[in-house]
Amino acid sequence: HTELGRLPRAYWLPWTLTVSVIGVEFFVVVWGGTLVAAQTGVSLTDGTLTVSAFIGGMIAGRAVMSLRVMGRLEPMRIIRGGLALTFVAVLVVWLSGEWWLCAVAMAAGGFGVGILYPPAAAITLAAAPEAPAAASARLVLAAGVAILVAPLLLGVIADVGDISTAWLLVPAVCVGVALLSVPVERSRMVPVDPAARAARG
Repeated sequence: HTELGRLPRAYWLPWTLTVSVIGVEFFVVVWGGTLVAAQTGVSLTDGTLTVSAFIGGMIAGRAVMSLRVMGRLEPMRIIRGGLALTFVAVLVVWLSGEWWLCAVAMAAGGFGVGILYPPAAAITLAAAPEAPAAASARLVLAAGVAILVAPLLLGVIADVGDISTAWLLVPAVCVGVALLSVPVERSRMVPVDPAARAARG
């Protein structure tokens, strides 16, 4: 019953953080090439090549996370570092008119995004140790929500204005996630009440 029961309230704050970091990833994967083409004047094909640099950076970031970095550094420090790198990178892409600089920034931003999901997922699952199956299922849902909503939202804003204006949503979400990390960090410091846990079971 506990496995399939309701998740604790403390779970949904890091869950929201995880949705947001996945959203940042798919903002760039879906719309990055369009922005680079608009900013630099290159073809959409060449703009899409910078998305390959972003994905390469992500793979590198995830590889670094697999090398026991998670065990050596506090997860929230990793998240904030990744957010800072991503924030700077997406602003460089937005401001630059040079394709090569956009490609370098995309690779750096991909690395920043690549190191976000593993600690975010770990924090989310740790918030519901008494219901790992339910917590994992909702974590899969987080990915689905982000992949569905994030690119659509940026596309709607681009339709209303233009892709350059819509791109500002990406650094704005990075800032939002950084702000959200504060209450998430505080919630992790609150000890779990065994009586409350028993009551939920």
